[in-house]
Amino acid sequence: MRAATRSISIACPPDQVFDFVAHPANLPLWSRSFCLSVWQEHGQWWVETPQGPIRIRIATHRQLRIADQFLNPAPGVEVMIPTRVVPNERGSEFILTLFQPDSLSEEEYQQEVSLIEHELSLLKDILEQQTRSSSP
Repeated sequence: MRAATRSISIACPPDQVFDFVAHPANLPLWSRSFCLSVWQEHGQWWVETPQGPIRIRIATHRQLRIADQFLNPAPGVEVMIPTRVVPNERGSEFILTLFQPDSLSEEEYQQEVSLIEHELSLLKDILEQQTRSSSP
């Protein structure tokens, strides 16, 4: 399966980045093309996407700063989007891998990758603005 891995440098402490991306409620703030809204129902998180509602689970490991997203777009189907937060001096690298499922054409996949790149920029802007706002 083809994969595209993208990363972005964020001038924020790794724990701050991890705490933000590990919480499903923050998805509509930075993953705007995918997540129109998010809610919790019967202990499970759901996102409203342009294609309809999808169940999402974020498997986290705080010490390693892993926040892997698992999407269930249809019964019996699970899509994994691995993400990592890596320390980089006084900041962080946020790394995300997007796999190309058989159901996506090359053109559709490239559009998804472009959207991810835009969303990573949005994530950077949001987190760095939070850091500036909380600085004395």
